[in-house]
Amino acid sequence: MVSRGNPRHENIPFCEFILFLKLKDLSGFFEHVSCDHVIIIYGGHRSEPAILAKTLNSDYLKF
Repeated sequence: MVSRGNPRHENIPFCEFILFLKLKDLSGFFEHVSCDHVIIIYGGHRSEPAILAKTLNSDYLKF
């Protein structure tokens, strides 16, 4: 079953936000994440995830 989308992205089911994270505590991360989210973990520059979260008006937590 596919949802009809949402007001932000009418043609993309369940899409709310996209956020990239760099994790320091993987087990702590999984204690707080919902199974409804797709998670992409990558290495790179420390400030990029915070800048992306601010741009998307989303929360950014570093574990």
